[in-house]
Amino acid sequence: MLLGAVVLSLGGCAMFGGPDGDQRTVIVYPGGDTSLDPVILPASELPPAGECRIWYPNRAVDQQPGPGDCDELRRQVPPGAVLVRG
Repeated sequence: MLLGAVVLSLGGCAMFGGPDGDQRTVIVYPGGDTSLDPVILPASELPPAGECRIWYPNRAVDQQPGPGDCDELRRQVPPGAVLVRG
């Protein structure tokens, strides 16, 4: 675990919601392990394919940093935040 953070893979997520893409919610289980607490974020906030995003579970959407290069971001994840891969 890098800096106490958990790297998330979309392979361990479930998507729920209606046909409107902006209303869906993504529930990501760290490493696909459903015994860990999930991180919940709007589907509209997922990073583009091939990019990553540092996500702070207790911050509002408009307070989240934008997506970027996975190799760079994985070294910058602070404790309490997670890295979401697109």
